[in-house]
Amino acid sequence: MATKRVVMRYTGSGGGILGWYILSAILILVTIGIYSPWAINNLYRYIIEHTEVEIPD
Repeated sequence: MATKRVVMRYTGSGGGILGWYILSAILILVTIGIYSPWAINNLYRYIIEHTEVEIPD
């Protein structure tokens, strides 16, 4: 059985994730921590949306 190489590439930027982090931190402070689950969910979504997976045939 031959193995295939899977190529994963992150296309996001440091500035984009920093902006997300600052906004989330402010919202967590304003809501006294209630926004934390949404912030974590949005972080996962950001990372997934900016990750490309290439599987050769």
